[in-house]
Amino acid sequence: MRWSPPPTRSPTWRRRACWSTCSTATRPPTDGSAASLLVYGAAVAAYTWGPVPARAGWAIVVANEGWVAASLVVAAVGALDLNGIGRTWVVLQAAVVGALALLQARSLRTG
Repeated sequence: MRWSPPPTRSPTWRRRACWSTCSTATRPPTDGSAASLLVYGAAVAAYTWGPVPARAGWAIVVANEGWVAASLVVAAVGALDLNGIGRTWVVLQAAVVGALALLQARSLRTG
């Protein structure tokens, strides 16, 4: 008797599986959050072109801290019906934004 490899699934199956599980993660948000993040990002970028006034710098730090707090609440309460991977992603993103807020605050204190 000759050995033959087990049957493999078709590439079409892989595409369907990825689309069904990854489609919500790869689609752009339609609730306006993307636009608000672009505006916020543009405002932060505008302050990098010159000396940042202390008030504006602290406003950015406070906004970042608010983002961290809101993200952790969303992850803890499950407000967006996130699965385990989604909650982990939100917590990791909050950690990165928190680290950036800490670095921004330190640079404003020493600046």
